[in-house]
Amino acid sequence: HTRLNANNNNDNVGDENNQQTEKEVVEKKKITKLDGMLSFLTAGFPFFVFFSAVLGLLVPSSLMWVNRGNLLTYMLASVMVGTGLTLEKKDFVDVFKEKLSAVPTGVL
Repeated sequence: HTRLNANNNNDNVGDENNQQTEKEVVEKKKITKLDGMLSFLTAGFPFFVFFSAVLGLLVPSSLMWVNRGNLLTYMLASVMVGTGLTLEKKDFVDVFKEKLSAVPTGVL
């Protein structure tokens, strides 16, 4: 009986480990799906900008809705936030160590 219970306990431990593994796999799939979607949007952004610029050149009235209210400000803010999210600590260290003269230029 003792061996049987010990084996059952070991089986339960294995099940718990499997459940944790399954949870981790589900979380990784969620992250992977989000990463895939964000990568797709990031890769498509230059095309969106290009085709919007072409549309604005060919039919300027089609983009007049962007110039009403604060929408242009919010669009610029979203681009700047997206750019800022890609920065890492290493980027700031590189600027301050190697390219400190670029900081005043960036402020202007």
